[in-house]
Amino acid sequence: MAVALVGEKAEFVSATDAASYQVVTTPFTPAANSLLVAVVLGPKTADATFDLTSVTDTGMGLTWTQQRVDTWTNTQFYRLHVLTAPVITTPASITAITALWNQTILGTDAWVGEFSGANLTTPLKNMSSINNSSGTVDPSITAGAAPDSDSMSLVAVITRRNPPNWTPGANWTEDMDNGISTPVAGLNIFHSTTTPQQVFTSSGTDALNLTAFYEIDAAVPVTTSFVPVIVGV
Repeated sequence: MAVALVGEKAEFVSATDAASYQVVTTPFTPAANSLLVAVVLGPKTADATFDLTSVTDTGMGLTWTQQRVDTWTNTQFYRLHVLTAPVITTPASITAITALWNQTILGTDAWVGEFSGANLTTPLKNMSSINNSSGTVDPSITAGAAPDSDSMSLVAVITRRNPPNWTPGANWTEDMDNGISTPVAGLNIFHSTTTPQQVFTSSGTDALNLTAFYEIDAAVPVTTSFVPVIVGV
């Protein structure tokens, strides 16, 4: 079964100084055997040291696992986190998802999506990022290995522009194009719409950016073995 995006569950932006942000405010009920993926961006001053300590949900109490962290410095200091939570048991309503930082930061951008057909044990692989520090090219990235045919490619781009406003190349669709103005922090999310893509390109207005690639791995097919039974004659 190939990985598919069931739908976006949250697109959150806030320029409020805080250490805790409720990134999902509208209740929803995920499907059984689905995967929730959260991409969370936080900015602070350029010399800051801070970290996202946890993502928790109210209603199901899922286990959220941080899969990768990317840092980027350009006038401000940015941390980009991707986290996953498998929905294995009978679903209940999730009334809130909260991102908790270890100190007060300048704001948060976040995106949460629900995926079907994903590997719930080790959901993300083939992860990488590239820093466009010159500002002379639009976001682009090539994964280190070709994704599996039943996986899905997911790309996150952070920038100092609100909104980021890039248009993805063929076989990609945009899921989030939003941000905050003080400080300027924009988040673009894209996913592959046909076979999982190894190369992501975009077009728009050049800007400094960091682009991250994540492959959402497909669930291992379940096979059933039949043992013949020989009945005595």
